[in-house]
Amino acid sequence: MESRHTKGDWQVRTHSYNPQHSSAIVSNHTILVADIYINSHSNCNEAEANAKLIAAAPDLLETLQNIIGVLEAIGSGDTIIAKAAKEAIEKATK
Repeated sequence: MESRHTKGDWQVRTHSYNPQHSSAIVSNHTILVADIYINSHSNCNEAEANAKLIAAAPDLLETLQNIIGVLEAIGSGDTIIAKAAKEAIEKATK
């Protein structure tokens, strides 16, 4: 299945120009994928953790897709874990 998300290695970059934003997630060092905003109800640690999770999303998606391929190849594509992985993939790609 062809991915529709921004290609490339997603990385967290800290904003130096805007203290209201903790981090940006960028692809290939130039394309802004997401901007993590800190409001009065959030904290820097939570915002940083969110940024890291978002930046890891393409790798997590690819890993789940590979796991499904292996599970289906060995005849375990209908297991509970395979179904959960397929649901997560669908949530990310539909």
